[in-house]
Amino acid sequence: MSVNHTSPAVRAMREQATREGWIVEDAAAHMRSAFKVTTLRGYRFACGWSLEEAVERLLAELRASGHDTERLTYSDLGRWETGHCKPNSVHLDGLCRLYRTRPDKLFPEVFRDYGEVKSSSCAEMATSIPAFAAGDPTTPQVNDLRAGRDLPAAGGSKNDPNQDANMKSWATLPGITVFGGGLITPIINGIVGVRRRIDTTLESTNLSETTVAHWEDVVNQYAAAYQAVPRLHMLLNAVADVERVQYALEQRQLLDQRRRLTYVTAQLAGLVGALLIDLGDYQEAREWLRTALIAAEEAEDRALRAWVLAEQAYVPLYAGDLPAALELTENAATMAGNTRCAASAMARAIQARALARLGRGEETRRALDQARSAFDTLGEDETDNTLYGYTRRQLEFHSGAALTYIGAMDEAEVSQHAAASMYAPDEYLDPALMGFDRAIGLARLNDIEEACRHATATLNRLDEGRRTGILFTRARELYAGIPESSRNQRAVRDFHEALTLAPTPA
Repeated sequence: MSVNHTSPAVRAMREQATREGWIVEDAAAHMRSAFKVTTLRGYRFACGWSLEEAVERLLAELRASGHDTERLTYSDLGRWETGHCKPNSVHLDGLCRLYRTRPDKLFPEVFRDYGEVKSSSCAEMATSIPAFAAGDPTTPQVNDLRAGRDLPAAGGSKNDPNQDANMKSWATLPGITVFGGGLITPIINGIVGVRRRIDTTLESTNLSETTVAHWEDVVNQYAAAYQAVPRLHMLLNAVADVERVQYALEQRQLLDQRRRLTYVTAQLAGLVGALLIDLGDYQEAREWLRTALIAAEEAEDRALRAWVLAEQAYVPLYAGDLPAALELTENAATMAGNTRCAASAMARAIQARALARLGRGEETRRALDQARSAFDTLGEDETDNTLYGYTRRQLEFHSGAALTYIGAMDEAEVSQHAAASMYAPDEYLDPALMGFDRAIGLARLNDIEEACRHATATLNRLDEGRRTGILFTRARELYAGIPESSRNQRAVRDFHEALTLAPTPA
């Protein structure tokens, strides 16, 4: 049935919520179940807002958080509510603030793996939203929904003018109840807020060593999870953590602590750039990697600067600007110099891939030899790190890709099989890319049907959260190379149909 926020049944449910003291999250869940709407629309119905009013309030939230230039129309919110498209990270943050909740509460279908990223900040990423406050005009209509549930503040009445403002906000929290086995969102938000204020007080003179070590550990956890976690989920957490590190950098700290935090900033910005490449947004990836390079230069670390330059080379490599990719890999190799670091091997391997796509076979093999020689000098700490280091399986993966393009199919297959045997079952990106490399190789041998069957199987093994832009770039590259005379074959048609599920290019 077609309903809106003014429908009698919707109004009746809001009245029931007010009588029984439901929180907004519970009211939204009931709206979703009763009227077969999305969770996001259920939240709006629970608040009793029209589409226009919700947009106005969302714009106010965005302006309050410094995003007053964000464009937003009523149809944008309507498409998000019907599931036809998804908000960007800024709009998502605004929606969370508007409804005082987290991304996985608004979009459970999209964020079903929320909280599984192995980062200390993952569970906090969207809980920086302030707790509900009575009388706050921007607060959804939860004051009515929670009528009769206020608690007196510790140490005085709610009307005491000398009472701390933060304690007043605690007085408006609902009773200590649990929902689904855990504390309800407003209580979690309040707890997080108190803990952060304590941290701020403790660090007001000098940044603590514990904080610096914490962020270094966060970076290591991202590296460990890099291959397995869906890109969008990791991106949202990484951007939030970059912002928190910047806050830490604004505090007073010792020179060594500042250098270490700047190093972490370069790593996290480089991670964001890498994730944006995987998602197919090459323009924004380029900007984040430029930021990472600036931070790496301030940290005065040669190996880190070389790593960022090598990461930058992926942008033109996947965008098809091969001369630019060659220039960046040469710059990365030069920056690495005689330093034994992951970038020295990584840069030459990426260089080999660019040379191979230009058909320069002899130079491709020379670059691969240089990559293998550099890899053999690396320590275990770098060859075990799939993000900031360079692993054996990455070397074999890149070798297989390069050898495919120069027609050395037997050698390419050996490298691809060697790489595949070293990836864990939950590491999906590189194995999927290798699947397309294999399909491209089969197509170059004129086995079009088998190439398309292999590519279709590769796509079908990926759930929606793992179907990123970079994978479809490779898939489209394969399809574009299929002769028109072969496109009526059944396997080719099946592959083309699978490609229709692709995200639109950035």
